[in-house]
Amino acid sequence: MNSHLPTEKQQKLKQLMVIFSILLITFVFTFSIAKPTRELSSFELDQQGQKMGSGPTEFRIHNQQIYVAVPSNGHYVIPEADLKTIRMLSDDIATRQIAVDQKHVYCGNMILNNLNPQTVRSIGDGYITDGKVSYYCSQITERNTELNVVKEVWQILLHHTGIGSKPQNYWYPHYQLEVSKFPYQLTVQGTVSNGENTYFRGKLVEQANGHTMRYLPSYSGSSERLRESSHYTADGTHVYYKNQRVPVQDHPQLMVFDFGGGIESEFLHDPETQNFYYQTSPFSQKYSPYLLLNKDDEHAHDPLFLSQQGIYFYHRQEQKLQRTGDNPFSQKMTQLAPDVFHNGQDTYYLGLYDKYIRSGRGTKLCYRSTVLYRLKNAPVNRWQKIAEVKYGDGRWRAATIWKNGAQYYYFDEFGQGQGFKQAVYQIKDAYALRFILNPSRSSDDIRQYVRRGILLSPQADRLLQAKYDEKFCLSLFWSESE
Repeated sequence: MNSHLPTEKQQKLKQLMVIFSILLITFVFTFSIAKPTRELSSFELDQQGQKMGSGPTEFRIHNQQIYVAVPSNGHYVIPEADLKTIRMLSDDIATRQIAVDQKHVYCGNMILNNLNPQTVRSIGDGYITDGKVSYYCSQITERNTELNVVKEVWQILLHHTGIGSKPQNYWYPHYQLEVSKFPYQLTVQGTVSNGENTYFRGKLVEQANGHTMRYLPSYSGSSERLRESSHYTADGTHVYYKNQRVPVQDHPQLMVFDFGGGIESEFLHDPETQNFYYQTSPFSQKYSPYLLLNKDDEHAHDPLFLSQQGIYFYHRQEQKLQRTGDNPFSQKMTQLAPDVFHNGQDTYYLGLYDKYIRSGRGTKLCYRSTVLYRLKNAPVNRWQKIAEVKYGDGRWRAATIWKNGAQYYYFDEFGQGQGFKQAVYQIKDAYALRFILNPSRSSDDIRQYVRRGILLSPQADRLLQAKYDEKFCLSLFWSESE
């Protein structure tokens, strides 16, 4: 093939191959003999390093160098920092990740350009200004999306050989605000406005009135006490999720419910239209109105929504509403206890069904799901509430005991966090019943009921399942477990 190339091109190709080979051999040799760069652990810095400032801080001084903690990726050295003049911006906990020296202002280990370190001050909640230029420096680290996989791997190799610095795969997100002659003021937590522009955690909120902004009320789980939403705000006209507009008009009846208290666990409910929103996405009007079946995650991974067309759940990974099955409560629904219902004919309860695969390397989650079960051999008209299971000197309730015919059932209120994966259990026998009703039982005793066989899974049909499939589940080739 090379014989058809001109002689000059052959020579250039050979030269390039030789150069590449030399570089490759040099890199491999250097990498093989180089000692990995040893980083000081957080424990070592806490024990040996000097805390910077008198208030909350992420900065430490060790061996004449300034370090800053960047959670999820350890500590970073700040080579530009001036040891003699560096100081914390303030003693406020919201600025524990912000430092200043005679030349620079630092958000973690990143320099905030164009800020005057002599006049910079805190506005509040991570917002800072020097009177002209303003920034937001988040208190929480995030993955650095500007660093792609190829760059990260290359930087890790260079850092390993001692040639390069530590990759910035996590950082404190920081944003410069629009320069304005009007000063920015904190209006509500995480939000500043200058009358023209409004920012939520550093990101512009378009068409928002920052001075009338408020957090929407939110409830979580079985608690009757309302608190402020973490992400939903409104200004009297528009509604926002973080800095993005939600397609609904603001009104006093809007309510948020937080399912499970996770990072992205909030849903918005509009009682006027009986519709729900996840983040900024409304549920399909085609199946509305919707009714929320379960408002907490005691025996469920996801909330279930009732419609005349079926039961739905919002698949948060695929970002869409999914139908799980027919709605048995289309004519009537009565709640007997938390996560236990009947429709006048049959009794239903919620539970978790998670499937794992086993191999020599351990277990892997194949899928997780929320299941609506239909209880067998339990006529609705024969339910009798017998007693309450309490602990802590009778101050708190763990469950209720119900009788149906000759059989006794345990309706749990502890939830999955305490080892109870379903709302209804069958009590094994009369001895088990007397054991459960003993008022001296502690919460630790109660947690052992399932493991010790005192409580059994009742006979029930799996009516429907809201399921999340995990990737690379080779269940055909490995043994299964629940």
